[in-house]
Amino acid sequence: MMNQRHEPALWLVAVFVGLGIARALATLSGGPDGAVTSYDDFHTAGQVCAESLPAISYAGTNIAWDCDDGNVQSVTITNDCQLGEPANIHPGTTYMLMVTQDGAGSHGMTYHAAFLWGAGTVPTNTAAAASLDLFTFVATATNMLCGQHTPDMK
Repeated sequence: MMNQRHEPALWLVAVFVGLGIARALATLSGGPDGAVTSYDDFHTAGQVCAESLPAISYAGTNIAWDCDDGNVQSVTITNDCQLGEPANIHPGTTYMLMVTQDGAGSHGMTYHAAFLWGAGTVPTNTAAAASLDLFTFVATATNMLCGQHTPDMK
């Protein structure tokens, strides 16, 4: 018999939309302390999405990226900064980060050693004001992301 906390189906929709896939799966398959005890296949028809695109806010020069906030997130950079070591990544998961320059532009971005790039070539983000770069990552370990940079999306 299904546990009462899994009924009705509308509750599942609220969990997926309100918490994001990672937190919803942790809620559904977690142990008594909420820790995920297994990673079974997750299948869905249609789309699973959040109500809005999570935006990372940062102070200083380090961007703290918590992947539990969503597989797709955005950040507007307002100064030269570093994309810090991501938190809560899971091997085999795809993550995307949309990086926008503020109205002034010309802000550089460096990357924590957890980020690996094709042929070892670290990308240079687009410097133009209000430009948008897309970064796509696949987690190969709990502390490593292989990245692809798509500059100047228009």
